[in-house]
Amino acid sequence: MTDKPLTFEEFWSGYVLTFDEAEWRERIDATCEWSKDAARFAWQAREEIALKREAELLAERQWVSVADGMPHSNVPVLAYYVNILGKGRRVRAQYAALHSLRLDEECEGACACGECEGEWSAPGWYETNEHEKVNWWVDEEVTHWMPLPDPPSIGAKENNE
Repeated sequence: MTDKPLTFEEFWSGYVLTFDEAEWRERIDATCEWSKDAARFAWQAREEIALKREAELLAERQWVSVADGMPHSNVPVLAYYVNILGKGRRVRAQYAALHSLRLDEECEGACACGECEGEWSAPGWYETNEHEKVNWWVDEEVTHWMPLPDPPSIGAKENNE
């Protein structure tokens, strides 16, 4: 007996290797089918998780009828109304209660109560934007509202906080 290890050729010299193409094709096909099934399963699981998360988010954000309640005064919300063309419109707006929104040069809708001398905006809905203190009177009847979502947590600098 020798202490020298066998080479690859020496080890395999006593074996006759046979290659059955049909058997290998079956193995490859089975592996591919398993791989396809695994990918399909992973995709379905991902879709189910996404649908569940979407349902959770939708459950958190429901439209509230103005008949059921109004938002806090001067808090931006998503408001819904039907415009004069019969089209539904969603806007960033705020509800202003009596004497809660100061009238400025660019604000529409002066209060007509006779007591405040035009210092306040008339009660009602005002379309607003996030970056300016301009308020536009909403002529149509707002029927529903919902709280705005929180901004994504990507950092205070980018959220303008």
